[in-house]
Amino acid sequence: MKKIKVISLLVAVFVLLSAWVPATNSIYPAPNPNEAVAAGASIPLVITNSMPKATVVTIAGPTSYTINVAAGQTVNRMIPKAVYKFTYTGCLGVKKSSPLKMKAGQYLLPIKACKMSTWTFYNMDDSVTYQFRLKGWMNYTGSVGPNQFKTFTFVADTYQATRYWCGKTLTSLWKMKGKRFMAVAPCS
Repeated sequence: MKKIKVISLLVAVFVLLSAWVPATNSIYPAPNPNEAVAAGASIPLVITNSMPKATVVTIAGPTSYTINVAAGQTVNRMIPKAVYKFTYTGCLGVKKSSPLKMKAGQYLLPIKACKMSTWTFYNMDDSVTYQFRLKGWMNYTGSVGPNQFKTFTFVADTYQATRYWCGKTLTSLWKMKGKRFMAVAPCS
């Protein structure tokens, strides 16, 4: 019985010693995600277009890219790690250009949403539909039925407005910003 205890003890000591690893005094810093990609390696480019209109993004660097980005779309591409500059047309036709920044191991290009305006119309007429068309950076058409409330959201801008109601066509400039309520007078 003593032999079994001795053998069991030796096996236990052998198992413990084979799993033992000496401690080190080195402290390793956490990896930086921007340094995790080797030079020349391809990394993700993520472009998110929050505008209600498509735009074309130009990425210029050692290799240049032209990327069409639809309204509300996110585009993902792999491009070589390098220094790049982006250019695109933003809200109301304003050109945007800057160096492309890397964050968490990827190039991120968020295209900002446009400022919006919300208008509520009330057509007070009992039988005639009120219609309008707006021309500007964005174009809109809308109609409000008899005795109806209707809310529309537009990009905040100045528009050439054409209104049709009561057998008339009227044209004027509308500056769309913020929230507004418009009561349309009855025809008679």
